[in-house]
Amino acid sequence: MRLDVLQNRLESIYEVELDHCIDDFLTTDQKLVSTLTRSGRAAREQVLVQQEGVDLWLSLYLDSEVYARFSQYVVPDSNCVRQRGDFCLAAEGVSHFLYLCWNANYEREVTHLDLELQAEIDKYLLLSEYVTQESRENLHPLLFKSWKFDDGLSEEEQHRYEKANRYASKYCWDLEQRYLRIGREQEMMRELRRFYRKTQEQKIRMIETLPAASSC
Repeated sequence: MRLDVLQNRLESIYEVELDHCIDDFLTTDQKLVSTLTRSGRAAREQVLVQQEGVDLWLSLYLDSEVYARFSQYVVPDSNCVRQRGDFCLAAEGVSHFLYLCWNANYEREVTHLDLELQAEIDKYLLLSEYVTQESRENLHPLLFKSWKFDDGLSEEEQHRYEKANRYASKYCWDLEQRYLRIGREQEMMRELRRFYRKTQEQKIRMIETLPAASSC
């Protein structure tokens, strides 16, 4: 699988279109990224951003082994769930890239929480399409319950990831109940497009009004 396959799918879901292909912005050079970020922590996925006036410079870093395994995927494939870590890292990078570029086109500010919340939702949506029906039935708990922090995350980063996971879990559970389980995908797409264009405050306020579920 190529990264642009995920980019094209997300663009279709949200009815957005970029002039750039994410594969042209990919690097797997860990030494280069460590030099540019001056970070001691070796992240397996990272979007590098630098702004100069109205110009925005972006690059997506993926660990070379993660990218190699992801490149071997065919879909639908239960491996996407069994080895979901690699797929999710790739999907997260694509989500970040697309969301940053789309908001930049409208000169909208984006926070780390915005990126993480959207990426959590996008990982669920992409995996729900690219796995077998049998694997899809257990997808929500696999994504939102069976996870742990990477070593080296700061307390602030942990809090942000927990918050993004909590809100995305509730929203995706609601999508599953109201749309996916009863075959209303087209209606779900219309809601997702509206959601994508909301501000962070609007998204969180909407999610907080959703009914709670014991399994989310």
